[in-house]
Amino acid sequence: MINNTYVILMIGLIVVSGILSSFSDFKYGKIYNRQIIILFGFGIFFQLIWLIFFDSHMLVVYLLNLIIGTGLGYFLYYYNIWAAGDAKLYSLFLTLVPVVIYPIKGLNIFPGFVILVVIFALGFLYIALETIYLFLQELFTGRLVDLQKPGFSAKALFEMLPFYLFAYIFAFIYNDLLLRYLADFYKSNMGTLKFLNFAIIFTLLSKNVSKKFFIISSMCGTIYLIIRFVFFSPGKKFVLNISVLAIVTVIVLVRYLAGRYNYKKVGCMELKPGDVVSYGTVVSFLNSRVKGLPLFTTESPHSRISIEEVKSIIRWSKSKYGNDYVYIVRHIPFAPFITVGTFFYVIYKIIVL
Repeated sequence: MINNTYVILMIGLIVVSGILSSFSDFKYGKIYNRQIIILFGFGIFFQLIWLIFFDSHMLVVYLLNLIIGTGLGYFLYYYNIWAAGDAKLYSLFLTLVPVVIYPIKGLNIFPGFVILVVIFALGFLYIALETIYLFLQELFTGRLVDLQKPGFSAKALFEMLPFYLFAYIFAFIYNDLLLRYLADFYKSNMGTLKFLNFAIIFTLLSKNVSKKFFIISSMCGTIYLIIRFVFFSPGKKFVLNISVLAIVTVIVLVRYLAGRYNYKKVGCMELKPGDVVSYGTVVSFLNSRVKGLPLFTTESPHSRISIEEVKSIIRWSKSKYGNDYVYIVRHIPFAPFITVGTFFYVIYKIIVL
């Protein structure tokens, strides 16, 4: 009876959090800290009561799950994959998920990874379907433009080869060492460790590291693999992971097509605080004498415009060299994906328990 009351209470908090955050994300393009803090306080209070009096052996797992998830959420925010509010909402839901549905066998230190997978599967599906819809709409209205993007050429692909060769070799060695020396831990935390693998590679590829470093690292990695398979595992064959390559290829293609529909044309009078203006729009501001215009953008949530900048853009639109419209980055509300992903994960785990 107490168990059921606890689970229903935590699910109720998840539903309330999801509705409030999804509404504000749709209407205002952001998730308010006030909502997160209040619900986080309720969540921590009820979870600690449960953990201290009824399920104390799960306290370490709960805290590890929350710490790792919060760090991972910050990583996704740091690299502009989602907004700060999305990272906070994900941490909030990790706080609210009932610990009774956590796996009790094995060495899994981050049960919340499954929620993250579901969230991004929903987000990717949304982007893919929206891209197909916009592409077909453009096709049937006769406004189809050239798909070719500047800089996308055989030469550019050839120059990228050392970086992706390094990434694949690094991933292979990373998995090989974990399976060789930490097999049980790897099997219990496969998703989390694969994401860590991705995070390390993504960080290296995002930094200003010389091509020479990647070439030398790839050569050293290749030598390691030759020694590993020829001298230490002569009977074991080297298997190219085709499925990983196929998944990456599909994601890159969808991301490439989606980039064509990344912008939205809006009137200057329709701009709202929190919108993100495009690179092209910022360039058009550079020679203007109007003060207070945004002069830099990363086209990410880090570059949301303020109310003062909105007013400056409106003044710019009425100036000699201004325009009546600008281009902003399309906002994809992630709060509904985080809510639905968390809710269905919890319900699924309750059903199969």
